Amino acid sequence: MFGEPGFEFHDPFRVPLQVNFNSPLLFDCPPFASPASPLRLHPHTAQVLDDMRTLSKAVVDLPDDPTKGELDRVHQTAQAVLAAISHIPEDVALQVDGEAQNAYAAAGPRNGGAGLGKRKRQEDDASAPRKAAATESDGRAPRSTPEEAPPDLVHRCVRVTALIYCHAMLDRVPTSRACTPADFERIWVWAWEAGLDRWSTLSGIFAWMMIAVVANSHHTIHGRMTKTLMVTAFMYLGTENWHIAADMAAAGLRIQRWLRGGRSVRDGDGVSGAFGGESVVERLGFAFKDAMPEVVQVCDEDEGEDEDGGSGDVANVDA
Repeated sequence: MFGEPGFEFHDPFRVPLQVNFNSPLLFDCPPFASPASPLRLHPHTAQVLDDMRTLSKAVVDLPDDPTKGELDRVHQTAQAVLAAISHIPEDVALQVDGEAQNAYAAAGPRNGGAGLGKRKRQEDDASAPRKAAATESDGRAPRSTPEEAPPDLVHRCVRVTALIYCHAMLDRVPTSRACTPADFERIWVWAWEAGLDRWSTLSGIFAWMMIAVVANSHHTIHGRMTKTLMVTAFMYLGTENWHIAADMAAAGLRIQRWLRGGRSVRDGDGVSGAFGGESVVERLGFAFKDAMPEVVQVCDEDEGEDEDGGSGDVANVDA
């Protein structure tokens, strides 16, 4: 709709980039691996995001009719990024400061570090004497070393999402086919455990992740919630910085269009380049007034018309 006649939108004033909006779908932003970045990303996570930005830009920069050489370069880039991600550990330790580390230790490792600083549980007053007694009875001194750091759930989400994009671009198939139900389930669980506090500081990364998995959620019990989260993420981005939201959406849709181009076949004939809701439009047509068949009302008068002047039934007939 935007950009069509009557729906033009031009805003010459660009708001400075908020750091938490940085995304692999934005190509003129600071690198994630920058030492000055306040996103608290593990170096491995930052490297994956920078590699995915390079790969995404290679796809977005393709012309409408790319040559074989241009497609080969994208394929080689995808292979190189996939090889680099394959050598990155699946798990890395969550990098937290001392205060957050103490909060995690008090909450217990089962929480996976989710919502650090907000999920600190108060221990029962009666448990303290029992712990002290146990320490004295077994002769062991209390440990002074901090608890082992929790795994970085954001790293897990980013790594699996990057693998989905890489496999989709290598095979040139939609992310709905590259993302398996197991991939969606893992990302969904880890994203929830990471907590809203963490994702609120990584809004651009969260939106990039949701684009990859939302199409695979339609047939799951989480489908409606997944779509709601993606819409909410882009509404937040658009409210705070319209240009950033528009650039991310344009890049994401162009990637999905390229992935689906030449691979989706309509029932009965040919190849379809439609994506998302356009596949429904192909089957049912647009629900716009100018595209609807003209309907003419015809009155069928019964021979035994009522004395009060009532008319017969009204039928709708397509012109």
